[in-house]
Amino acid sequence: FGRGRSCGGCRRKVRSYGRIAYPPHRIMQTIIKYFWKLLWFAKNRIYQKILWLFYKASQGGFFKKVGAGVIFFGNPTFGSVEGNISVGDKSLIGRKIFLSCSKDGEITIGDHCSINTGCHLVAIKGIRIDRGTLIGEYVSIRDQNHGFEDPNMLVLEQGFSANPIVIEEDCWIGRSVFIRAGVTLGKGCVVGANSVVTKSFEPYSVIAGIPAHLIRHRGDKLEH
Repeated sequence: FGRGRSCGGCRRKVRSYGRIAYPPHRIMQTIIKYFWKLLWFAKNRIYQKILWLFYKASQGGFFKKVGAGVIFFGNPTFGSVEGNISVGDKSLIGRKIFLSCSKDGEITIGDHCSINTGCHLVAIKGIRIDRGTLIGEYVSIRDQNHGFEDPNMLVLEQGFSANPIVIEEDCWIGRSVFIRAGVTLGKGCVVGANSVVTKSFEPYSVIAGIPAHLIRHRGDKLEH
C-alpha cells in the first residue's frame, strides 16, 4: 500500500514538473518584444529599399551606377555631385558615409564590397575599390594632398597634388585607417586598425602601424 502511494505521488510530481507555466504578463512581454523587433526590421528594410530605388532611378545624378542588391544603411553625404561614383552589385554602404569626387575624377566601388559607418572617400583623380573588399568604420581614403612648401603663402592657397588610389579585390581595411594619395594595395591585403598607409604593398600583405609597414604575408602561418 505504501509503495503504491509512493508511485502515485511520483507520477503526480512528474506530471506537475513536466508542465511549463508562463504567467500571462510574461507571455505579453514576449509578444511585445518580438513585435517591436519585427517592426524595427521591417522599417529598416523599407527605408533601405527606398534609398536604393531613389539612387537607382536618379543614376547620372548622385551616382553614375548603382548595382543590383546594394543596401544603403543611411543616406550618404555628398561633398560634390558630379555623377561619377559607381557602386557594384550587392555592396553595403553604411551610415554617415561622406563621398566627394571632382568633375574629372571617379570613385568606383566593386561588387560585394562593404563600406562601413563614417567612412570618407574623396577623389580628384580616382579611387578604385575592387570586388569583395571590406572597409571598417571611419576609414579615410583621399587621393589628394594640400601643397604646403611655401611658408610665405597660406596652405589653402597652394592647391593640391593628386594621384589615384587602387585597393584590389579581397582586401580588409581595419577601423580608422588613413590611405593617402598614390597608394596601391594588392589583392588580399589586410590593414590593421588606426594605420596610416603612405606607400603601396604587394598582394596578401598584412600591414599595420604609423606609417604602415609589413608585418607578414597571408598564408605564412599555414606554411608552418
